[in-house]
Amino acid sequence: AVDVLAVKPGDRIIDVCGGTADLTIRIAQEIGPEGQVYLYDINRAMMEIGRHKISKSSAVGKLSLIQGDAEQMACRSGQFEGAIVGFGIRNLTHLDEGLKEMHRVLKPGGKFVCLEFSRPTSPWFRWLYDLYSFYFMPWIGKLFTGHPEAYTYLPESIRKFPLQEELSAKLRDIGFTEVSYRNLTNGIAVIHQGVKAGEKGERGERQNC
Repeated sequence: AVDVLAVKPGDRIIDVCGGTADLTIRIAQEIGPEGQVYLYDINRAMMEIGRHKISKSSAVGKLSLIQGDAEQMACRSGQFEGAIVGFGIRNLTHLDEGLKEMHRVLKPGGKFVCLEFSRPTSPWFRWLYDLYSFYFMPWIGKLFTGHPEAYTYLPESIRKFPLQEELSAKLRDIGFTEVSYRNLTNGIAVIHQGVKAGEKGERGERQNC
């Protein structure tokens, strides 16, 4: 996903729902001394894990952590050359609002990249995947932890998430151009991308980034 984002030295990038900072650190290694990466997440516990990783990385000075709601980001419009979200957008309560916010904070020409789980495209593979996810994993969870429900959230959230063409349509409706997606491992994961086009966004009063 970071390769698809194609960051350049000096870019300002926001990693939305960045939590454990894996993508954030990778991006920070590519933006040079003049670049800046913002990790944006609502979950403090996950951010503390990310903070610990960042403290051990070589890019400490290029990283900023902000705790906040991705559906109403405390950032001015038109601030970033890139916005990335890895395995986090599926957890938003209001997906459309989160997508609109990422579009808003991008500069015209800025790129949006999303890496997210999806459902396999092959019917037989989807059957095996559902069998494993909805039956085998909860059974293992119940056997070892006594809490099978902890193992059903992921497949349930994936099933409710828009399919590839549906998410592409949402991105176009919001105003992204050059919208495309690439299936990974028969659609178990998908990389979505789009580019912000049109007039520059108005700069609001949101000050954190």
